[in-house]
Amino acid sequence: MARMLQQLEDKFLEDRAFLTGQQVSLADLMALEELLQETHSPILNILEQMVNKQIPKPPPEVHPFMLLRISNIP
Repeated sequence: MARMLQQLEDKFLEDRAFLTGQQVSLADLMALEELLQETHSPILNILEQMVNKQIPKPPPEVHPFMLLRISNIP
């Protein structure tokens, strides 16, 4: 999600608050919907794997990010 948001900001937003200017537009709402769909798929996939008890082991390169997020849990 963070990577996708950064791409959206770098490629489309630049210095604007919204995609087409300084007010929310239909394009902003559609982009938000697309981002939500993109993030739901991996989450639902993980939930399905949990139900089936087939959770894959995360690759080593994500371990530092996981530890950082775990350390921020109150």
